[in-house]
Amino acid sequence: MASFASLRRAVVGLRAASLVAAGSAPPSLREALVHARLRKVLRHSLQSVPAVQLKLAGFVEARVLPLKDFPPTTRADLRNLPSLAHLSTLATGVTTSDATSGSSGSRLTVVRDELDTAIGDAVWMRTYAQLGWTPGMRRARLRHPDPETDHQPMRGLRARLHLPQPVEISSALPPEAQVNALLRYCPDLIHGSPFELAQVCSELKRCRMRLAPRAVVCAGEPLHADVAALIRDRLGVVPRSVYGTSEAGLVAWSCSRGRFHVNSDVVFVELQSDGRDGRANVLMTTLLRRAMPLIRFAPDDVVLSPDLAMRCGCGSAWPLFGEPLGPESSFLQLPDGTRVAERDVAAALASFGGSHRFALTQTDSQRVNVCAQAQVVASNRMRRAVRHALHRLVGGELSFSIEPVTNVPRGKTGKYALVRRTCGGFQ
Repeated sequence: MASFASLRRAVVGLRAASLVAAGSAPPSLREALVHARLRKVLRHSLQSVPAVQLKLAGFVEARVLPLKDFPPTTRADLRNLPSLAHLSTLATGVTTSDATSGSSGSRLTVVRDELDTAIGDAVWMRTYAQLGWTPGMRRARLRHPDPETDHQPMRGLRARLHLPQPVEISSALPPEAQVNALLRYCPDLIHGSPFELAQVCSELKRCRMRLAPRAVVCAGEPLHADVAALIRDRLGVVPRSVYGTSEAGLVAWSCSRGRFHVNSDVVFVELQSDGRDGRANVLMTTLLRRAMPLIRFAPDDVVLSPDLAMRCGCGSAWPLFGEPLGPESSFLQLPDGTRVAERDVAAALASFGGSHRFALTQTDSQRVNVCAQAQVVASNRMRRAVRHALHRLVGGELSFSIEPVTNVPRGKTGKYALVRRTCGGFQ
């Protein structure tokens, strides 16, 4: 007779396999499934998650509440309460993983059980298959080393299926060393952040070399147009992007037309907008997380709202997500409250060797410090040209001080942001 553990593993495998196949389901069936899962996770959270019960103390007897009645969960909520407060009282066999969140690199603990882990891996495989990945591909991953998480074991489902694991290349190495490692391995798919890929491609351009992978996937930060063009020139393929958070997992992916689609069978996305400029803040509810469900999680990320009346030309029936613009802290803010998106800053700086050669920090309502690679601002004339390009973007509202650096600064765990604002919120 089969043991309980073997039966549980079989259920895990079947559930994960059903997620991989969900991409071919008719949209009407998928929509009905989403709403059924949403009702189930709301009921489960209200009955079994202490943090949700604490927020909704007056409603704990209710069987289920509409999603709009649940207050958003912020990153501060996840850090200010002990992790057990967000853990379902019904969860068993849980594991924890250390991760980082946002461009600040702040630490957090994500709790999953065996099924959560398998589902996360299944969604990963399905999403990457839509981006051109196949199980036999040789994968190279550019990654900044993180001693606090590098000890963690290989993820469960991929290990059980004996899939080839990526060769990891440290993005802390000099660009020439990263290029040499890629030349030795000859990967079919290269995965990294846009900044890491831009460094490699800049070195390839300097050496008048090219690589020929079959696919390139960007993650971790917005992919700006000038960096995408550089990747396309040196690697010969159009880069594709994925969007997600450490807390909620893989949320959306870009199609062949460059538009983002939501993994709507595992995460429910709300876009909250004031209707003024087409931008919206993201709220996300995980639909299949059992150990640590997240209800209306607000990562402070901003997207350019999609045109929902228009079906994507790629033919995919997955819902549109919008264009990720980055976290709220990645917008420059003028004294009158006007916001300038990081992608507009990237476009203004693209002609100076690429936006990845800069890092801007807004320290108050009128001053911005610009770190730029020394060769880009080697003369007074070049520094004046950079200031002029930025002033054309924002007018005379902000003053820019330029600091030549050898290497563009990155966050605590190697995360890069073209723009960081450290001077409070929006007006």
